[in-house]
Amino acid sequence: MRFLIRLATIIALFAWTGFATAEQVTIRMWMHEHPPRIPIDKSIIADFEKANPDVKVQYDVISGLEYSTKLLTAFAAGSGPDLFNNTSTLVTQYFAARILAPIDYDALGYANEAALLGKFQGGFDGIRFQGKLYGVPTEVSNWACFANNALWKEAGLDPAKDWPKTWEGLPAVAEKLTKRDQNGVPMRRGRMFDARDRAGAPAVVVINETMAQRYWPNQNPIGRRLTHDLSIVPGQATTREVIGVVADIRHFGLEQAAEPQMFVPHAQMPWPSMAIVIRSPLDASRLSAAVRQAVWSADDTIPVPVLRSMDQALADAVGQPRFRAWLLGLFAATAVVLAATGLYGTMACAAQQRTREIGLRIALGATPHQATAMLVRRGMTLAVIGIVAGLTGSVGVARALSTMLFGVGMNDPATFIGVPLLFALVAAVACYVPAWHARRLDPIAAINADV
Repeated sequence: MRFLIRLATIIALFAWTGFATAEQVTIRMWMHEHPPRIPIDKSIIADFEKANPDVKVQYDVISGLEYSTKLLTAFAAGSGPDLFNNTSTLVTQYFAARILAPIDYDALGYANEAALLGKFQGGFDGIRFQGKLYGVPTEVSNWACFANNALWKEAGLDPAKDWPKTWEGLPAVAEKLTKRDQNGVPMRRGRMFDARDRAGAPAVVVINETMAQRYWPNQNPIGRRLTHDLSIVPGQATTREVIGVVADIRHFGLEQAAEPQMFVPHAQMPWPSMAIVIRSPLDASRLSAAVRQAVWSADDTIPVPVLRSMDQALADAVGQPRFRAWLLGLFAATAVVLAATGLYGTMACAAQQRTREIGLRIALGATPHQATAMLVRRGMTLAVIGIVAGLTGSVGVARALSTMLFGVGMNDPATFIGVPLLFALVAAVACYVPAWHARRLDPIAAINADV
């Protein structure tokens, strides 16, 4: 059983003991729509106002569907409530937006945090930030997961035996319950085309997730109607009912963001040309002859293009971006090698020039470790300054390269951590190796060395 604690978050930081003044004080309190809770709140508010006649509590109940949106909007406009109630899963968002104030224990009638924690049975883990509490539990919600037996049986699962026992087992069950269309694209809502969607039947359409979010944000688009101006044959329907939502497909290239797309049954809108996808265990070369024979048996005037496997089509789609990425990676690797070589040479030369100084320091009583540590420390200081400057410049360069990246963020942690560590290692070796050789020389020989 999972418990979600709903919180009444303290926004005003004035003490309750200061209410006994001549001036009327109004406290604005927002509550999500929860009928069993409302009469309890009003009774508590009435007792509070009776005990504090100079205080007025303005109690507003907001619809649950609009509550969080109105709350953030009100705070952004500077007109948020003094107290509000919401689920603990959103407290991190409110804290990041700097609209919360830490709990005033005196205002709540507790001597300290320990006294407050002793009153409640848990529920504070999600509302503690930087060592301070930002709310108190006021509700406990019992969330349950319901299973549709018919859908489970349709997917070949037994609801009584196959339900996931752990969170780790949930993805496997969810994958089996996921509906997909004929092309393997997951159905997010509704259904795919079937025999009902023939010519003359009510006009229907399936849309992708991007289109659903753009025109019906945070709503269920199933059953909605849309009008388009695409018509192949005069008299075809241009108003259609949405019957399904499928996952986005990068139809025009992997590097392009998903566009709003809609799909209509071929029977209701015959297209003059089309591409056919065939699922077969045979190679494309072995399948070509059978496909040509099947097409030409129906109409020997139809040209049949060369068949390509899906792997070939994917390779063609990513060929140019992959070549650009490979070429850029080659240049980047070359730049790293050149930078590392130049860094090593520069640091080694600087260390070599101080061989006489190392010998002199050892002759004056310094230990070999002390003499070389100073050299390495100075060299690494210069290296760190260069690395910081390089990281600062690379942030701007990364923005320019962001359009060429797919599946990798422009602030890739592996790059911004690995490359500086590599250069730091190269600099450390470049500083230490000459210093190590110098510390092994006879001090007199080092002083007289021709550097």
